[in-house]
Amino acid sequence: MSTELPLSFLGNVNIAVRIVKEQYPDAELYEVEAKNLNPTVYMHLPTEVTFMKVVFHVGENATAIISTGMVWGQWGTIEYIPEPWMEDVVIPWPLGMDAFEADALLKAAGYTGGYKTITLRHPLHPDFDEPYYIFNVEGEFVFVGVYDKKVFVGDLELVENLKLSRD
Repeated sequence: MSTELPLSFLGNVNIAVRIVKEQYPDAELYEVEAKNLNPTVYMHLPTEVTFMKVVFHVGENATAIISTGMVWGQWGTIEYIPEPWMEDVVIPWPLGMDAFEADALLKAAGYTGGYKTITLRHPLHPDFDEPYYIFNVEGEFVFVGVYDKKVFVGDLELVENLKLSRD
């Protein structure tokens, strides 16, 4: 019997940060998109994530993206894009709140159904002054503040302006 603990959400992101910083020491975390690759699955815990895409600002105006597939904690190659990633503010790393705490706050606020995606980002928007875990819960985007721990639903106009994925 294995005594290893499963890798946490932030533990997995930390691996991505380390890999990208080895190649791009100035890399800054912008965004994490996490989902289950089975489109019929609604996740009820962050441990049900099977895919992560992590986006970084690198260099003067470029982007680095690294993704994982079906194996938790195993990352692919870094994709370099010589263009800036827009609409995000840098997320300070390391981060104090894991997706499990955000999930617990989500459920405590009454959102007990499954979700399709978990996105960690600090949107470039005048109403946002911190990073958020954003859960796509049955077509609604529910935000959980990393610092203030407040839970709220983003209105449709806001969601469209932030270009949040509905899958």
